[in-house]
This record gives sequence, structure tokens and C-alpha cells, in this order.
Amino acid sequence: MAGKQLTLFYLLLTNVAEGVLPRIQYQMSGDLIIGGLIPLHNYDDISERCASRRDIGSLRLVEALVYSITTVNQDTERLNGITLGYEIYDTCSSGSETLKNSLAFVPSLRDKDNVLGVVGPQRSSSSIQATKLLGLYNISIISYLSTSDELSNSVRYPYFYRMVPPDIFQINVIVDLLTSYNWTYVGFIYSDDSYGNNAKLEFFQQVEESRICTAYDHRAFTIVPKAGHLANFDEYFRTNSLNSNNPWLKDFQEEVDDCRGSASNCATDGERPQFESKVADAVEVFVVALIEQKRLLCDEAEPPVSSKSDCVAKIIENRSSFRNSILEVSFLSPSNGRVEFNSKGDAAGRYDIRQFQTQKENQFEFIVVGNWSEIAADRHLSIDRVKWYLDDTTGGNTVYRKPWCRSRFVVNHVIPGRLP
Repeated sequence: MAGKQLTLFYLLLTNVAEGVLPRIQYQMSGDLIIGGLIPLHNYDDISERCASRRDIGSLRLVEALVYSITTVNQDTERLNGITLGYEIYDTCSSGSETLKNSLAFVPSLRDKDNVLGVVGPQRSSSSIQATKLLGLYNISIISYLSTSDELSNSVRYPYFYRMVPPDIFQINVIVDLLTSYNWTYVGFIYSDDSYGNNAKLEFFQQVEESRICTAYDHRAFTIVPKAGHLANFDEYFRTNSLNSNNPWLKDFQEEVDDCRGSASNCATDGERPQFESKVADAVEVFVVALIEQKRLLCDEAEPPVSSKSDCVAKIIENRSSFRNSILEVSFLSPSNGRVEFNSKGDAAGRYDIRQFQTQKENQFEFIVVGNWSEIAADRHLSIDRVKWYLDDTTGGNTVYRKPWCRSRFVVNHVIPGRLP
């Protein structure tokens, strides 16, 4: 009863008057459905509507989800005849739109209760909205990019998991980087929101005893979750006729045509890593956990459940225990190495360190110059290809500054990476 009352409350808040459920979706039927909440457009606060579209990278994320599910279905023996379908919605980079679209997965508002879980959303604020609602129905969400430390609260968000580490790890990377170069005077640039302010507080806590002082600067690093390349996906995206059922294909048609004409046009903005492999890994997590649930609830049940429809129904009825199977997942991703979660649903800390460098024709790009990882509480930092003024690689110039800092320090700054 409480779940129904809260759902009604959300309905009233989001003013979903016409038909209750969102109308625009990209879908394929299956015995079990994996939902998708991915931003393809930006939200206009003035008109309160989805407005300008994002870059082609957003479409690539959608198609990576489709590609991964299609690949799983091609191996009919893996799930022993159970097929996966998908329902994908555009969150428009908005928490309110995410919440409205999440209603599509609420069991009481569907013709058929068969949602296994949801991949996405991208923004942390959107993930908070979605998991608050869908958690009422024991529906698991695996985000490919949400990094807010708040989402590590497994008591408040027991059905949330993510393929990236929480923000707190970024500060660990920053401090290790500063220590590696023996920098004692740096600038810390952050956004004036919960993401930036929390990062600033954590940074100052960690450097309190290190005698690192802060100031303004000239050069910049950014630190982003490590994401490997999804094998064969570029070729699939460039050469395949994308599904005409994709309702957003028309919006991106010009860029898709350019992509098919030249492989170099398929990439997203060079300053942004591509997270298609994280989407694929999220799908694989659901599949591995589903195989375990099928074993426990159907194959080894007493008596065994041999009917596919009965087995699917039993899996849906036991979504609350599905989260345990997700937490126990461990596999080797061809793109990102070992995939597993801690008790909070967080992935291991792995980051690329990128530096803003001058490239050909005096164009500036963020270039990967190193990486950082934490395995079993051991932190590992590796950096190379770093460039300073006039291509110097010694770590920058030292100058004299404030007396309460060390007498010699490097003027540089580090920016925690954040993707929209």
C-alpha cells in the first residue's frame, strides 16, 4: 500500500496527465526486459521541455545497450531459451524527466510485469530520482556513469549499483598525483554544487597535514573513470543499418551518415571518454546475475521449475533476492578488466588521468597521460606523456610564495573530471 501511495505522489508531482506513461520509447519484446534511461536531449527549464539534442555519443550509448542485448540473445544456450528485450527512454538530462520515464517500469502501470532491471541513468541526480521510485518495487538500477558519493548509501539506495567508482576516489587520485610530483601549491577549481563542494571538502581534509597550499594556476588535469573500448561496436555502429524503430535516429541522421562515410566521424568529442563499454558491462552484470537466479530458483528448486514462463515469473517474484546475485557478480570484462561490486554497489576505483595539451595546428585536447587504480586498499599511480611549458616534462616551474607554505612549490591545478 505504501508503494502505491508513493507512486501516486510521484504522479502528482510530475503532472503525468496524458496517458500516464511516457510515449517515446525504443523497444524490443522479450521474456524479460532490461530498461534504459539515457539522455539524448537537453532539458529547457524555461519551456519545461526536452530541447536541443546532445552529441552522437548519446546515440552510441543507446545503441551499445541494444547491441549488447542482441549479442546475448544470439547465444540461445546461455539463458536456456529465455530472451531479453529492452525499453529505452530519453531522460533529457533532467531529474524530473527521468522520474517520469521511470514510471514506465513500475509493475502496476505495465501490461506485463517483466522488468529485470534498468541500465542508467547517467547523471547522479537522475539516478537518485529513479532508484528512489524503482527501489520501492525491488527493481535494480545499474548506472554507467553516476558518481555521487550519496549513492553509496546502500541503506537508502539498496537497489542501486554503478559501473564507476564514487567521487571520493577522485580526491585520492588528486592527492596521489600531487604527492608524486611533490607539488605543494596548487589551484583547485570546482563547481558550486553538491558535486564540487563535496569534492572541495574532501580535498582539504586529505591535504590538511600534507602542507599543500592552494592558489590559481595555468595548467590543468582532469580525472575521469577509466572506460575501455567496446570491441566490434564501432564497426557495428558504422556499417550496420541502425534499427529503424529507434525514435531518435532521425534527430542524429546527419551525424550517423557522416559516421558511415568516415570512421573518424564516429567518435565523440575528443575531450570526453566513451562509455559504451560500461553500458555493455552493465548488461553483462544483469545476465550473469540472471543465470545465477535461474539456477537457484528454477534449475535447483525442489521440484525443478522446467517451464520457461514459470521460471521467468519466479525470477520476477524474487526481485528482492536478485540484488544479492548482483552483488556477488564477478567476471572479466574484455574492455574494463575485473567487474565486481563492493557491499555498497560501487565499482572498483580505476581512473584515467588526462591533461589539457596543445596538439596539431595549436588545437587543445585532453590527452590520457596516466592511470590510477585501487586494488585491495593498495593505490597505484602511473603517469607518463605529461607536457609542461615548451614541452618540458620535469613537472613545471618552482617559485617562492607564502611563508606558511613550503618555500618552493609548483603552480598547477587539478580538476576532478565531470561529464554532463
